[in-house]
Amino acid sequence: AREESARATYELQDALAAEHDARMALLESIGIRPGTPIDIADVSQEPLPSGVAESVDEAIDRALGQRPDLIAGLAAVRAGEAEVRKARADYWPKLAARTAVAGNIGELKVENSAYQGVHELQYDAGFRLEWTLFDGFERRNNVRLAESTQRQATAELEHATDKAVRDVWKAYNDTKVALAKHEAAAALLAASEQAWDATLESYRNGLSTFPDVREAERNLARARTVDMSARAEVRTRAAALAFSTGDLARP
Repeated sequence: AREESARATYELQDALAAEHDARMALLESIGIRPGTPIDIADVSQEPLPSGVAESVDEAIDRALGQRPDLIAGLAAVRAGEAEVRKARADYWPKLAARTAVAGNIGELKVENSAYQGVHELQYDAGFRLEWTLFDGFERRNNVRLAESTQRQATAELEHATDKAVRDVWKAYNDTKVALAKHEAAAALLAASEQAWDATLESYRNGLSTFPDVREAERNLARARTVDMSARAEVRTRAAALAFSTGDLARP
């Protein structure tokens, strides 16, 4: 009995330490000073997802269409393409049209005479042609720089896309495995509860010993721990899947 009590005390302190570490990691991840009191909602009794309704290909397609990092990478590629077009366009002559309209409007009065109106309009129009014949290879270097920047943005987007596909694949499979483990844990808990009830009833009728009751109680406690761990893993994996597909970034 003393051994059981000492083991239970150690496991309790170990669980409290793990809870403290998890709380500190949470505060650090959201930028709050350590020691700040926060209330964490109890979601242990809320229903878990029954399964993953969509296929992995559908999850990947959704991730490629809404993940913020991929959207930003695509915007960088589009900007690079625009810079390349602009740099190449600098090789061509530039023709500009210019027009202007002006006027003198007012009244003029000479001494001892009546006022005389002044209404004179002026028009101006023309064209301007600019063509740089030689600039010390500046335009060529600008094109090369723009193309290099565009290639780099494209490579980064391809790398981010590949990483997103891998993230979704892993999170999707992890979620399905976690759901299967939870089903097994729930079955184990139900069996342990039945075994505990049967052993206790048998003990009351003098057909089982007290060590049998203690063993059934330990098995029930382990089954409850496994079930709670499996529930927590399902929520963690489901959150990772939602993060990998970009669902958490949606308004």
